[in-house]
Amino acid sequence: MRKLTVWCLSDGVPGHFNQTKGLLKSLEHGFRVEMLWIDSRLKAPPLRRLMRKLLNSNTQRYARWIEKLYATQIPAKRGSPDLIVSTGGNTAYINIALAHKYKCKNFFIGSLRGLDASLFTRVFTIEPVGAANNIVMQLAPTPVGWSELEAAGKQFKNNSSDHLWTMLIGGSTREYRYGSRDWSDIADSMNQLAARHHIKWLVTTSRRTDDAAEKILREQLDPAIIADAVWYKTEPRKIMAAYLGAGEQIFCTEDSLSMLTEAVSAGKPVTSIQPKDFKPEIRYENALCRLVAKGWISRVPASDLLSREYAESTKHTEDPNIQLWRQISESLDLLSKSLS
Repeated sequence: MRKLTVWCLSDGVPGHFNQTKGLLKSLEHGFRVEMLWIDSRLKAPPLRRLMRKLLNSNTQRYARWIEKLYATQIPAKRGSPDLIVSTGGNTAYINIALAHKYKCKNFFIGSLRGLDASLFTRVFTIEPVGAANNIVMQLAPTPVGWSELEAAGKQFKNNSSDHLWTMLIGGSTREYRYGSRDWSDIADSMNQLAARHHIKWLVTTSRRTDDAAEKILREQLDPAIIADAVWYKTEPRKIMAAYLGAGEQIFCTEDSLSMLTEAVSAGKPVTSIQPKDFKPEIRYENALCRLVAKGWISRVPASDLLSREYAESTKHTEDPNIQLWRQISESLDLLSKSLS
């Protein structure tokens, strides 16, 4: 494999970090990737509109000025990159500026928000942006492939004679407001589904889960139906990969698209759980509708979990990381000069 030196720009947002890491995972199917993670924070977010205008009009003239608007931690002994990769609007401008400075290729994941697509070598989006260099992904990249998920899940599969289902718990946002009744409905449904389908649960709460939600779940869930649990507020553990690998069915509260994307990427049947009070933004709703249209998720109210049938576990046709690599490799002839 050819060596590929990649600079990965991070704005500190976990979801953006994971998407960049997922794209690198795909590149590893064709390259020996040597990555350097660089923390880069925009000092003056209100200047984004001006930065966009200047880069669109004359990148060569303004790239150095754009670079000064970031707190970017580039190690002194670092060589030069073959490729720069980043995710999210705040890193788009420094991505362009550094690619211009080092005369290398650059990949960007996310909405362009008015930036000219030609400022990037490839733009990765879920929805088409109408540019020749746009790679339209079926799913946002995730950092763990199917083989790693299965390996991580073996610890629970090997220790249980029961079939395992996974429950991923988020929490309330401006658009999704989970109340005590919703959490009680989820706990009650988990108890009854375990008895009905002869399964045990792998359940984890998250950073977003509030104390009241955890208290209701811990008090109302029957301990006998829990194969393993992570209560994030009291004892956080990084367990997502293992739970996704071991669970035959995956349930996920609908408040986090990144959590849902990770669940769908595992290739298992996914049920997203809605509270009684929710009103997602149009873009969020459209993203969920795309997942439903592909048959990758079923959307169910918390109060309605017991009335649904849950299909046997069937994989999607292909690991999303491999699928994304195929999309990238189809245009590698255009990149080969700089990536050789």
